[in-house]
Amino acid sequence: MNAMRWLRPIIRLGMLVGAIILIMQFTNCEIPSCSLTTAQGPTGVVERMLHSIESRDPEKVGSYFFGPVADIMRQQMRRLYGRFETVKVENVAVELVYEESINARVHAYWDLVTTAYGQTSTQRVDQLLRLSKVNGEWLIKESL
Repeated sequence: MNAMRWLRPIIRLGMLVGAIILIMQFTNCEIPSCSLTTAQGPTGVVERMLHSIESRDPEKVGSYFFGPVADIMRQQMRRLYGRFETVKVENVAVELVYEESINARVHAYWDLVTTAYGQTSTQRVDQLLRLSKVNGEWLIKESL
């Protein structure tokens, strides 16, 4: 009976670790950088936009951009999705450079990983993005 007493906490810990691993698998999270973001403001918009690229939904990606730039991004995403079998965004880092009431600048770095005809390619992207607050919502003002 005493042997089972010390075994229960170990089993519970194992179950907890297993549950965390399953959650990470289903949400496509990696340690130490998880792809989920709850960041608000300009940096959160940029992070969510970058992760939305993997959705293969040009409308969703375009929704993070302002005015004619949104249409340009939708067209770029359609071309990107048409050329590549897989499109992934990895190793995202986002830094707020400047923010005032209606304007902001965000410096973003990420790896764009694409696969075509069985060949995988990784391109490191480093971009300074301008954002504006439109009707209370931060939107990106320039294409990638």
